[in-house]
Amino acid sequence: LGFGGMAAILRLTGPDPQPTTAGPTDPEVAAAAAPGLAEVEALLDAQDPRGPERLDSYLIAHPDDPDAWRLQGEVLTERRGDLAAGVQAFKKSLELGPTLKAYVGLGVSLTKLGRMTEAQEPLDQAVRLDPQSGYALTAQAFLLHEQGMFEGALAAIERAIDLEPERAGSHDLKGRVLQALGDVPGAEAAYRRSLALEPSAPTYTNLAAVLCKAERFDEARRATAQAVELEPQSPRTHDAAGMVEYYAGRFEQAIVHFDDALALDPTEVPTLINRGFTHKRLGHAAAARADLEAVLAHAPEGDPARDTARKGLQGLGVAAAR
Repeated sequence: LGFGGMAAILRLTGPDPQPTTAGPTDPEVAAAAAPGLAEVEALLDAQDPRGPERLDSYLIAHPDDPDAWRLQGEVLTERRGDLAAGVQAFKKSLELGPTLKAYVGLGVSLTKLGRMTEAQEPLDQAVRLDPQSGYALTAQAFLLHEQGMFEGALAAIERAIDLEPERAGSHDLKGRVLQALGDVPGAEAAYRRSLALEPSAPTYTNLAAVLCKAERFDEARRATAQAVELEPQSPRTHDAAGMVEYYAGRFEQAIVHFDDALALDPTEVPTLINRGFTHKRLGHAAAARADLEAVLAHAPEGDPARDTARKGLQGLGVAAAR
């Protein structure tokens, strides 16, 4: 049971999935209509929903542009949530022309997929291309964090911040590393520095988690309120608001936030876990069972959430859960 939305710190093109449509199928038509890549990148940076569609059109007209394939990888991973397709786009970009951003994108995507051994080489290549890049070093620190090598991650992220002190994502990751090492005040300071540089919903939810550790629940509520304001359509921000209430012992209020999250995405596994165990705490056996069985229906094989759900169901006397 925990904050389910504290995952990606390397924000590439944005945190929210956006709908996209395919561009023109005739390359000559596409070439006539396609915008320049600088225009496409500006739309993506501005979180304009037209950006992914314009990128599709550009790629049809310019299929050998490595920067366009790198951007496509970022869109696939950060907006569409399709890490496997993003990996292929980053690889295509690197085949056409190796760049630091494509190496970082590939390494981070593989890390998120749990393919740590494969992730090492592209991240090493990124650092070799530019040993003074705080972006590349932050990506290496992210891999170390995900491998549980927190001391190494801290050394890497501090080096990254020395090189590029204004990168918000680096301070966010430093907060996560310090949190894992049990340094709650240090983690809070790092999250607040990140937010001063660039307010983001994931960092606000990370801050809320450490404030809950310190039992500063009113401040944690304010942090999750900021997260919800920034990303009202993200189930993870509502889930974080629910977890604040759970840790504060306000279980009925937690259920309200979990309901809001699941109204946005009924298959959000971390929230199903959180709501299921909250129902269990309240003695709502039937509702708890429904949520935990939904976890088994939606979580892929090998996901640790399945074992958590099975244990919860066994505690409810449901011995035959699969």
